[in-house]
Amino acid sequence: MNSVKAGFVLMLENEDIIKRKYTNQSLLRGLTIMEQFFKSSDTLGISDLSRLTGLHKSTVHRLVTTLEECRWLRRTKGDRFQIGIKPVILGHKGGDQVSSLSITHEYLTQLRDHLQETTVLTMMINDETTCVDKASSHQRLSCTSEIGRIYPCHAGATGFAVLLGMDEEEARAHLERHELVRYTERTVTDIERLMERYRLEKARGYSLASGQVDPGITGIAMPIWFPAENTYGSLGVVLPDYRSSQKRISEIVDEMNKTRLKIEEAITPGLTSLGEI
Repeated sequence: MNSVKAGFVLMLENEDIIKRKYTNQSLLRGLTIMEQFFKSSDTLGISDLSRLTGLHKSTVHRLVTTLEECRWLRRTKGDRFQIGIKPVILGHKGGDQVSSLSITHEYLTQLRDHLQETTVLTMMINDETTCVDKASSHQRLSCTSEIGRIYPCHAGATGFAVLLGMDEEEARAHLERHELVRYTERTVTDIERLMERYRLEKARGYSLASGQVDPGITGIAMPIWFPAENTYGSLGVVLPDYRSSQKRISEIVDEMNKTRLKIEEAITPGLTSLGEI
């Protein structure tokens, strides 16, 4: 080997040593596990992941538990796992220019500033109503949310409003697929009563609920269809009960509807708004 080749080989070896020095093995293994879910359309168990990655089951279990806790993975029936909400939201955030979230945040913030209350945007992801964006109120006593939070479809306003974008048959089927948990004494779990609420709120164009999920909290929300993501969603406002007088609710509904129309026009030019169906 001549001196030039020897020098080139030495340079490559040094680069490899430097890369290994600054490489986090646990992170690499975690990413390797995540890649298996991107390659498969099925849920995967610990044994599956151990076989696919060549990692010991105890190592896989430790990494999967961490990924589940951080919502990168989600546990399903039979102790199997699927992609969680975090990579899905990251995909929406980092998507191309047709991603709705690159458009809607400005409107969400404007509505928050006008109402001085927390505003929330949700999308249906993996059959769950999920908070994908928010603008928190600056008031000392306010309500907030967390990106990635799952809202129940049967309780509260933010999750229930998503049903208002569906036809009655689809809304009923969605309710029947989910466990209807009783969060407070105000939570309704009877499907027939929920469908009565669906028909009433669909006719008026928005959902309203107080204390059905979190005591002392009122939510108001309207359905939105996201064509780029091909999914249902909702625009919501949450506030403490003591600020939710009938007059205040009417003001919020008016402003929210204006914002909803702006969002729908921005993400789907020429599309008839859901509030008119």
